[in-house]
Amino acid sequence: MKKLVFLLVMLIPLAAFARFEKLVSDIDVVFGKLSGYVVSLEGDTVYTDLGRDKGVYPGMVIKVYRESEAIKHPITGEVLGNKKVYIGDLKISDVQDKISSGTLVNKQRDIQKGDLALVNPPVEVSVSVNEMPKRLEVLLREDLGKANNIVVKDKARLALAFTQKAEGGIQYSLTDTVAKSVIFSRYFSDVDTQEGQILNAAKDIVTGQPIGKAYKSIAVGHIKKDDKIYLVLATEKEVDFYIFDGKGFASAGSLGLKLKDVQHVEVADLDGNGTEEIFVVTVVNDSFVKTSAYEFDGKKFVTKAENIPFILRTVYVKGVKKIVAQRIGNDGVYLGGVQELIYRDGRYERGSVISSAKGVNIYGFGYADIDGDGTNEILNINDDYKIDVYNGNSVRYTSVEEFGQTPYFFTMAQEKVEQFKTTENDDPFTTEKRKKYLKGRIFVNSDGNIYVVKNSEKFKMLNKMKVYGSSYFTVFGWDSRRLRQVWSSDVFQPVIVDYFMYEEFGRTYLFMLRNFSEGMFSSDRSELIYIETK
Repeated sequence: MKKLVFLLVMLIPLAAFARFEKLVSDIDVVFGKLSGYVVSLEGDTVYTDLGRDKGVYPGMVIKVYRESEAIKHPITGEVLGNKKVYIGDLKISDVQDKISSGTLVNKQRDIQKGDLALVNPPVEVSVSVNEMPKRLEVLLREDLGKANNIVVKDKARLALAFTQKAEGGIQYSLTDTVAKSVIFSRYFSDVDTQEGQILNAAKDIVTGQPIGKAYKSIAVGHIKKDDKIYLVLATEKEVDFYIFDGKGFASAGSLGLKLKDVQHVEVADLDGNGTEEIFVVTVVNDSFVKTSAYEFDGKKFVTKAENIPFILRTVYVKGVKKIVAQRIGNDGVYLGGVQELIYRDGRYERGSVISSAKGVNIYGFGYADIDGDGTNEILNINDDYKIDVYNGNSVRYTSVEEFGQTPYFFTMAQEKVEQFKTTENDDPFTTEKRKKYLKGRIFVNSDGNIYVVKNSEKFKMLNKMKVYGSSYFTVFGWDSRRLRQVWSSDVFQPVIVDYFMYEEFGRTYLFMLRNFSEGMFSSDRSELIYIETK
């Protein structure tokens, strides 16, 4: 297995901003200082004009004051307000929409109609978060901690509940848990609604600490039934796991097997049992490709299948994760078209053919109905690293820019034999052509947007060294005739060697794997990056 050389890189800092500042500001307004009046007295029962619409609930204690003489400026005589005399505490027992009632406790003076009823923050509330991506939950709780008018307590009577909606916004409500009544319910959206514009800033970026291994492949999914987001990372000899907890990336063990010549890893739940399988693609003695499948059985990872004779690759088809398959001969020739991999009767096998177009192979492959006509279009990064969009077996569009460059490749043994039989063995063009580059993935999210990476070569050289000058992500839409750029990430230091899309609760994320070296004589290291794009 070979890898090309790249430039020294710098770390990208964690994007820090108050993501939910507007939402927290709205909550502070709700729980701000409330003021009303005593409007009626019936025996020991006191009525105020503060009702459920103001956030009043049974059991709440309201301070009662009476305005007295004016407060005047000692020099100008300007009236600055009125002094307030403390009357006592009003403990609320009944609440209607516009009115509340209770009895006076800690009485200091007789109460009268027209006395002031005041509620001063902060107010104790509990907080629950439902169906929200872990990263957003972390940011939300951090911003709620900065609120001025609430104090978060586990068992408070008032409960704030936040729920991520499929369209991308957040529904939040305040409930009186004792009276079991909803005080208010509102909707907050931080999703960009701008259309037809290129957006150059990610919503959120998290960069992990450097890892002392040169990982070459990444896949993301739920490989255990614990609802955690697992990153499956592979070197040439081992497969490790990391968890994204919303704040960073934490090591979470390994597959525990000694492997050889691993090319890449894929993750998907093909057997439909709720736990995603891990597919490890290897090249054996440069002669043939085989894939093994592993699955967590609740206690450990077990081998589910060995010697699957296909290259496998993960694709997202309008947000639906699938695995595609293709054979390759020992002479480096791709055999047959790209087909879907399915699980049937306890074994993995190829399903229907997705594409048999000439020149289309599994690396740099994607497909989805991007024009809305009911049939899937094939997207493929060709040998010039331009994106071809197919109509059937014919190319209908080719991008101007190049995408999907990555530094990793393999060469089959018979290709090498054939090369040395000819006089072309020193021809850099021929050598380059025989390399099977692991071209970048093409993912299509549920909105029909197309996700690709661009590693730009700093110099165009046909030798054993490729120097990358920049790396970034681009998202395209289809406008009936061509790919239209709708989003572009900031430029990263190279090089992004692999990446994986992840969709959850109406949002789209990217997990990127970068390799870098800290010096001429240092070994390669890895870095994980999370980006929210929608």
